[in-house]
Amino acid sequence: MTNALVKNLSWTFFSRIGTQLAQILFTVFLARMLTPAEYGIIGMLAVFSGFALLIGEAGLTSALIYFDKLENSHWSTAFWIQIFINAAFTITFFFGAPLIAHFFENPVIEPVTKIMSLTFILQTVGQIQNTILVKRMDFKSIAIANFVACVVSNLCAVALAVNHFGVYSLVWQSLVNGIVLSIYFAIVTRWFPNFVFSMREARHLMSYGNYLAGNNVVNYWLRNGDNLVIGKFLGAAELGIYNRAYTLMLLPLQNISSTIGQVMFPTLVQLKDDIVAFRELYCKSIKYIALIGFPIMGGLCILSKPILLLLYGQQWVASAPLLQILSLVGLMQCVIFPVGWIYNGVGKPKDQFRITLYLTPLFFILILGGIYWGIIGVTIGYAIWATVSAVWNILAAGKLIDLTIDKYLGLIVKKAMSTLVMMFVVGLLVAFMIDHLVLPVVVFLSVAVGAITYALSCLILKDQEFGTGLSVARDRIWAMFRSSTENDTV
Repeated sequence: MTNALVKNLSWTFFSRIGTQLAQILFTVFLARMLTPAEYGIIGMLAVFSGFALLIGEAGLTSALIYFDKLENSHWSTAFWIQIFINAAFTITFFFGAPLIAHFFENPVIEPVTKIMSLTFILQTVGQIQNTILVKRMDFKSIAIANFVACVVSNLCAVALAVNHFGVYSLVWQSLVNGIVLSIYFAIVTRWFPNFVFSMREARHLMSYGNYLAGNNVVNYWLRNGDNLVIGKFLGAAELGIYNRAYTLMLLPLQNISSTIGQVMFPTLVQLKDDIVAFRELYCKSIKYIALIGFPIMGGLCILSKPILLLLYGQQWVASAPLLQILSLVGLMQCVIFPVGWIYNGVGKPKDQFRITLYLTPLFFILILGGIYWGIIGVTIGYAIWATVSAVWNILAAGKLIDLTIDKYLGLIVKKAMSTLVMMFVVGLLVAFMIDHLVLPVVVFLSVAVGAITYALSCLILKDQEFGTGLSVARDRIWAMFRSSTENDTV
């Protein structure tokens, strides 16, 4: 299992890195050609469309991964459930577009919503095939599909932006991405649904998926309610500024926790009957997530303004203070996000759903209360809620695998200390350089000094995971060097 796990993680991680690097490159072009208000329009619509996509998934993806010995009737039944729900959403959004535009008091949203309504059907078509590949642990095919879809859809968006299509560049980016993924997954899996629907199989899948879907729905609004509030009360431009900071914060979070989770969840499910092995693998994952995620998030916090100016230009500098706050939230969420593996891996999505319900009122109190202080107030409100949620979920999920909060903190303490040292050193360096050197030099030197400082701190603290990572890297480099030498000799 270890070799397969490493192989799958490697494909998933490098795919995510390649995809996100491509995404960043294209976003640099798009952000300089489009305005915060145009990004804000997509952000407004995404509040409702993202919710609909989540409902359309119906918790069936995780259910199909969780259960063993599934028949083709299970897969076909899940497919038709998702098609039916998402077809209903396509119709609803198309004819309900005027209502969404009226809610946000922005007429441009109406035609955008009508086109975007096709997204529901397009993304649903390839969803089951994607799950089949996850079940087969074929992360290589998923990696290639995501990268190809990213490049093709972004090339389309840039071409449209250059020809002054404005917000519609982002609309077609989403549609093309769904089309490419659906075609690729269909070709790779060669799976197509039968005209079969079994109520028995539907109940079987939904017995697991109901609470998971319920938790995902509530949790969605906890993650996107801030966008709804900002879009409604502060406007498209403010939402665009907030979304730019939030999206940039999510890049490392998605590349690390979400990427590893794509492989770890199906792997942990295989250990659901052995809690000791489950806990050991989970703890090891948390250590490596913290090792990589903490310094990236800490560095993003300190370098928020230089990075925004360098990548996106002066029009996005208002996102800098928001990015600083959100990066600290992201640092914490790197190791909090994986608690979902515990709830779902041991078959307890109902427990997570209950906690999410309890946290919902607090979220909206803090977000709505923050409106008084503008976009900064909303961001701080979100940060406070995220902290409360983190502590509660660690305590609750830890009980399921006998992992106390002091043991949890013990997994990450050395990484946290090294990150704080790195942030202090880089902060002093940036304060000294920012007015004397050009931005590219400031960012490059800060990243280099930060990496060296973090590495030295890990060595001084004798961080085991850092030492293991160095050993693995050294062995790989040495093996490549020997292979190259042998080829030259021959």
